[in-house]
Amino acid sequence: MSAQISSRVNFLPSDRFEFSKTGKFLNWALTTGRYLVVMTELVVILAFLSRFWFDRALTDLRELRFQKEVTVDGFKDFEKKFLFTQSRLKFVRQTVDSSLHADRELAIINELSPKGVNYNQVQIEQDRTALSGFATSALDFSFLLSGLESQEIFSEISVKLLKLSLTRKPGFDFEIEALKEQ
Repeated sequence: MSAQISSRVNFLPSDRFEFSKTGKFLNWALTTGRYLVVMTELVVILAFLSRFWFDRALTDLRELRFQKEVTVDGFKDFEKKFLFTQSRLKFVRQTVDSSLHADRELAIINELSPKGVNYNQVQIEQDRTALSGFATSALDFSFLLSGLESQEIFSEISVKLLKLSLTRKPGFDFEIEALKEQ
């Protein structure tokens, strides 16, 4: 009888290699490590594919920013005109606020003036008001003078000139200066 030859080859050592530290590591690397490699590849593929989505989002964002820049640039001329108009309005407001309020004084003078009084010149300044004109009678002139004296805005009233008119008769030429309250 002939002896039978066994054709089985065992590559694993016979000393229980799988329970050693190296064996346990190899067993883990061949099972769990394989899953880790597959998961890492999936993450890399997802990152690569998401790049296209992020590129599109970035392009959309740049286009939106460009549109807004165009809109803002379109309003630059309007903004310049608006700021220029605001500065002019500020100047006008300051001028009106610091003005002499001559309209109020003219209304008072007009209200106090009898029908027989005509003015040649009315000067309204910060600290004084000067009136020069013609009164048809002494009564009209006295009404004007007493009316001016009754006003609180005038502190001192002086008659600079009062004479019979040589150009218009009958009547008086006059000049009155009224100092204002400070």
